[in-house]
Amino acid sequence: MIHPFKILSAFACALLLAAAPVRAQGVINVYGPGGPAPAMQEATKAFGAAHQVIVEPRTGNVTRTQP
Repeated sequence: MIHPFKILSAFACALLLAAAPVRAQGVINVYGPGGPAPAMQEATKAFGAAHQVIVEPRTGNVTRTQP
């Protein structure tokens, strides 16, 4: 089983790598499984505040997370 910290670290790295192209967008949707939802919500809130963008985490079942 993958440690939750590794998942969160990978997620944070992906957000940081995507920071430059993200600034042109108004809303960013982040999709992920329901297990690390609290960590995803904290990470998306921090990223949104740091980069002045709206980040909406969508977690859980794939059919529920699709816009």
